[in-house]
Amino acid sequence: MKINLICRSLIIAAAVGVPGFVKFDTTGLTQDFGLINIQSITRMVFFAVIGFLFISLGLLKFPKKSRLHPPTSNFWAIGLLSYYGLFFVLSAIELPMNGFAVAAYRVVEWALVISLCWYYFRSFQISDVGASGLNDDFISCMRWITSLPALVVLAGLIIVPDLAYSYSTETGTFRFGGYLFGPNSLGVICGIGSVLFWILPRRRTDKLWSIALFIFMLLTYSRGAMIAFISYILYYNFIYSSFIRKISSVFLFLVFLIVLTSGIAENFFSGTLTAFSRGDSSKSIATLNSRTVVWDAALKAINDSPWIGHGFIQGPKKLRNYFEQKWWAPPHAHNDILNAGVAGGWVMAVFTLLIFITLAIKFYRLNLPKKPKAVAGSILVQGTLYSILTPVFSTAAYSVGIIMVILIGYLFMQPPLPKKNTQRNQRHAYSYSS
Repeated sequence: MKINLICRSLIIAAAVGVPGFVKFDTTGLTQDFGLINIQSITRMVFFAVIGFLFISLGLLKFPKKSRLHPPTSNFWAIGLLSYYGLFFVLSAIELPMNGFAVAAYRVVEWALVISLCWYYFRSFQISDVGASGLNDDFISCMRWITSLPALVVLAGLIIVPDLAYSYSTETGTFRFGGYLFGPNSLGVICGIGSVLFWILPRRRTDKLWSIALFIFMLLTYSRGAMIAFISYILYYNFIYSSFIRKISSVFLFLVFLIVLTSGIAENFFSGTLTAFSRGDSSKSIATLNSRTVVWDAALKAINDSPWIGHGFIQGPKKLRNYFEQKWWAPPHAHNDILNAGVAGGWVMAVFTLLIFITLAIKFYRLNLPKKPKAVAGSILVQGTLYSILTPVFSTAAYSVGIIMVILIGYLFMQPPLPKKNTQRNQRHAYSYSS
């Protein structure tokens, strides 16, 4: 079996992870589950198997054939490992033994994911497949990662329906996702998959699956996922469309904003607005479903420990002490930069911001063909906007965060484009071109 096929399979498994099959108290008020529960134990066994297979089938069989490559292609992995290494050290200073054990395990998970992604992309550098093979494999990997969660939830609707959707008694709305996969993360994954299958179809049914994933995204009622998806569509039209289409897109968007904010079509759009708000009050929407209140609590927590934070993973759970509302305790800061600050102080908050800035600069400067770059842009835009409302790097290694790590590896390990007008270029041309 090829090394990159083994790595790709393990990356897909890690990104999809173990669906939630145990119901916990979503208010976060009753108890701290830590790692000693059946869901976490199953996840630990799952990652232990991935680690064992990675070491035994992949790492120990690293091809002897090697080539010289710029060391900068490995800096992304070194940088991310340093990021979680700092979290590890700061947590050892701040957390008690039981909290540090949880944080240390989560750091090990991230180290495994980063090492696996580095090894996966490194295997292309020492092979002859070139940019074409790298693009093809990356797209295949993302096709699986963005499809399997939706398929699991669809199967769950038949087998364990109470785990496959969630229902809010306050708003009276059903959401696609539930405990198997959280509606918000599932919405973003479906949004990324919808773009991928539409832009790079391989079969006639792919565009139908793209439409299905788009519908699933809407059914999650994740407002963050919807806004991220719309933002990417606007970005795509503005970057890749003709000048007339760019102007038309901006004009239509401005008209939509004027109509929406002026109340001209309030009655006409009342059904849509009710669905979009999930029945919440205007005050709840204005505070991003109380996220701004959580951000205020996060800033207070950071100010209490600005240099070392309160500890990785376990530290953000202390936000309940700064949170005025007693009916719910936030599990994290609902923002990647603020969550990193709560966990590791302002240094880690800045480090997290630098990851996003570096990724955006790398994407902007990369000379990829139109369609692969459009897919990478979809992941970047939707993943980054998702991080404004939910942590992706400064929390445990879950789906959207792992997808972002895969994107980082893909962009930084890109081989240089071949020179034009040579026969060699024709043999190694990109299979997906604009």
